[in-house]
Amino acid sequence: MQTAANAPPRLAGTFNPPLSAFQLFSLDLIETAKGR
Repeated sequence: MQTAANAPPRLAGTFNPPLSAFQLFSLDLIETAKGR
């Protein structure tokens, strides 16, 4: 999860289009956890 949080979603989407949605979803969960 740490690597996904550090990697820009745009960069991940460029290399792995199918994982772009997963990246955004993961980042959303991480940001929510940080907010709490």
